[in-house]
Amino acid sequence: MGLRADIREELRKETATKIHGQPTDHDVTLLEKELIAIAATIPTTLGGGNHGHAGIIVEPTKYLTMTGGIAFAPPANPGIYPAGLALNAAAGTRAREEALHKELIAQYEIHKGVEQALKDIIIEAVDEDYLLEIEDETLGFLNETPSTMIAHLRNRGGALDFTDTRTLLDERDQEWDASEVPTIYFNRVEKAIQQLTRAGIMSDLKERTDMALYYLKKTGEYDAAVREWEAKPAANRTWANIKIFMSAEYAKENKQNKQTAKQLKANAIEEQAEATEELIANLTEAHTRQIESLIKANTEAMKEMMNLVKGKTIAPTNPTNSTNEEKKKKREERQKKFLNAPVCKHCGKKHPSKKEDECWELDKNAASRPTSWKSTKSN
Repeated sequence: MGLRADIREELRKETATKIHGQPTDHDVTLLEKELIAIAATIPTTLGGGNHGHAGIIVEPTKYLTMTGGIAFAPPANPGIYPAGLALNAAAGTRAREEALHKELIAQYEIHKGVEQALKDIIIEAVDEDYLLEIEDETLGFLNETPSTMIAHLRNRGGALDFTDTRTLLDERDQEWDASEVPTIYFNRVEKAIQQLTRAGIMSDLKERTDMALYYLKKTGEYDAAVREWEAKPAANRTWANIKIFMSAEYAKENKQNKQTAKQLKANAIEEQAEATEELIANLTEAHTRQIESLIKANTEAMKEMMNLVKGKTIAPTNPTNSTNEEKKKKREERQKKFLNAPVCKHCGKKHPSKKEDECWELDKNAASRPTSWKSTKSN
């Protein structure tokens, strides 16, 4: 393949955001931006040589602003190198002329390759119905340029209508939220201004500057910064300068707030640590006193018990002193006592050693019940 085809094939690997249905102003603007980025990747000396082939898409007046007055002029076809000049010129001159001609050919072919690739990307991104009007039956889009295709899309519905402009005006005039990074606010305003300008609606940058200052002052946190701004010469109080000034002041304030918050957090952690340490010390001291008191009480109780044991005389029982007759007599007495005892109306049993109102079935006697006792009512 030739140089033109190589460049075209290489750039066709790039894609733009697909537009579904009728292109809007936003769709066309985004497509234009993406095409500029793609074209800028292919270097050239055209248009100052700093923006690649972006000049194929960028509007000429805007391109002059970008480059400080250097226009992007599409190269003409240098044609075939004149045979007569090659024959009549001196060898050194002929070599230089031939090298220059080759450079012009390469420049032209590269430019055409980029141009054709950009058209391919546009065709791929847009539904064919919206380009059908400028597609020639025989030549297709051969005589169109990427710029004329973009202009066609804008003129056939991609331009701003009253609904779009109303939305853009709201975005431009939206108040700055002090929690929002100023750069985001300024980007939103700038974008709205640019789109409104394309629709012929101009924005007063002095008014935009005053509104930005008003929002800054409204927060009540930038009084010193506002005084500093108002003390500047009138020529320096511009829209471009307040974007830089406001962003710098926000960054400074945000940094200070973070530092203060960090210090407050450190102080809170330190206070909490001290309080925790004090609490642990108090608990430990109280717990130590409690243990010491318990040990002391147990010691005194043990001493008292030992004294009681030592001072009490226990008469030993001698089983040999009891005769068989005495045992028999006691047994008969117990049996007689049991036989003569009445049946308890509470439990239905005899308990000669307890009165009826001392029966364990009665709730009032629950404290005297042995652990192995079971109620007769549960049987």
